[in-house]
Parts: sequence; C-alpha cells; structure tokens
Amino acid sequence: MSSTRWILATLGVVAIAGGVGTYWLMQRYLLDQTQQLQLTMRNEQQTRRVIVAAQEIGIGETLSADNLALRPIPVRYLPSDSVTADNAQTLDGRKALVAIGRGEPVTTRFITSRTLRLAAQLLPGTRAVTVVLDESGTQAGLLRPGDLVDVLLIAADLRSGSLDPTVRPLLAAVRVLATGQEQDRIDPEAANNTFNTATLAVSPDEAQRIVLAQQAGRLSLILRAPDDLAAHTAQITRFSSLFATPSGAVGTKRAGIELLIGGHGAGMRRVVLPRGGR
Repeated sequence: MSSTRWILATLGVVAIAGGVGTYWLMQRYLLDQTQQLQLTMRNEQQTRRVIVAAQEIGIGETLSADNLALRPIPVRYLPSDSVTADNAQTLDGRKALVAIGRGEPVTTRFITSRTLRLAAQLLPGTRAVTVVLDESGTQAGLLRPGDLVDVLLIAADLRSGSLDPTVRPLLAAVRVLATGQEQDRIDPEAANNTFNTATLAVSPDEAQRIVLAQQAGRLSLILRAPDDLAAHTAQITRFSSLFATPSGAVGTKRAGIELLIGGHGAGMRRVVLPRGGR
C-alpha cells in the first residue's frame, strides 16, 4: 500500500512539473511572438520620403514637377534604388524607360541617364581612351567625370639603358569622361566610388601615346583646377634625383677627406687627403 502511494505521489510531482514546464514554454512562445509582432509593426511604421509618380507616367514620358510627388513610404516596401527627397532635382528632364503607375516609387533603373552615351559626348576629331590606374592615380576615388587632369608616365629610363624609375609628363589638361563605368551619379553620397579605370577625351595622336605608354609603364592622373588650361611646366624626374643634395647645402661632398692633426691652438694643422688615397 505504501509503495502504491509513493508511485502516485511521484506521478503527481511529475505531472505538476510537466504542467509548470508546459506553462513556461507557452509563456516564452507567446512572449517571442509578441516581440516579433511589435518589431514587424515598427518596421511597417518606419517610413522614408521618396519620389513617386503623381499620375500615370508612360514609357518615354519626361519627368518633371508636374508628374512627380513626394510621399512617405514604409521602408520595408521600398526598392533599394528609390529616389529620395534629397535627390529630387536630379530627375528633372529624364525620361521613363517603363510605365510607372500612380503612387509607385521612382527608381533609377527605370529612368534614363542624365548624360548622353559616351560616344555622343565626343567632339569631332576627339577619341575616348581608357587607362588603368591604381588608387593613387584615382585620387582615392575622388576623381569625377568632367575633371581636368595631367597624365604622368612612371617607367624605367630605357633610352639611357638605366632601370632608374622616372616620372615623365605625358599630357596636360585632359578632360575625364568617365570613372569606371560612371558617367554621372544620381546620388554621390551612396555611390560606390571605387574604380581602377578612367576614360579620357584626347586627340587621335594622344590616344596612341597613351596606349603605348601603358605598355611601357604605369600611368597616374594628377587633378587640376577646373579652369586651369596651362601647359606642362614639370620636367622629367628621376628616382636618383630624390636624394641629390643641392649645391652649397650642408652635407655637400668635398673633393677629399679633411683631417685635423696636432694638439690645441696654433699647433693644430688641417690636411686634406684625396679621395681614394692612403
């Protein structure tokens, strides 16, 4: 009889523990669901002011203040390339590549570029040539289409038979047409500024010089002021000249080795030994 009571008591304890555990799990589940629902509601309530179509916009129709409007849209429903309020002015004059329904966000992928295709930017008699650059030659990504640059060639001085690196001015005041694949940017703050090529507007002869120079060494672009069209004044710079000591400066080499012989005062005399002598 006592063993039966012990079994029943044990079962009762197990049942109570199971009930408590089930209750705790249910509470945990409900708490997680509540938190998830609250997070979802917050995301749905978070909005961003973007440009939308104020009316139906057909294919090829020009965008303007008459057919565009500014509306807050929940962030979770926004395309990643939606045009925000800060960039509204960049849309004026562009055309729709697809039909945009009333109230739909305007996205950059479905509108034309503000600039013409590259070939259409070239004047008669000019050519577009692309050069490969490292980070130092791109001004760390700050170079922009429309900038003026000087083109420098870094290569060994093969004409003198020396491997001493030299920097030679190649071209001056050259217009940048594109950096990487960018001819213009709708949002410079968000754009990826990393690139390793630049496309320049040059004459046919200059294009040939650039192509040949890229085979001989490395090119670097030096940024100019927007209205600086002056010719090159820089000369060829050799690596060895970086460590040359100007004439008359401290440390200038003498013709020989100077020795001081004797004791103090008048008994001391100066002797200069020729270099290489003993």
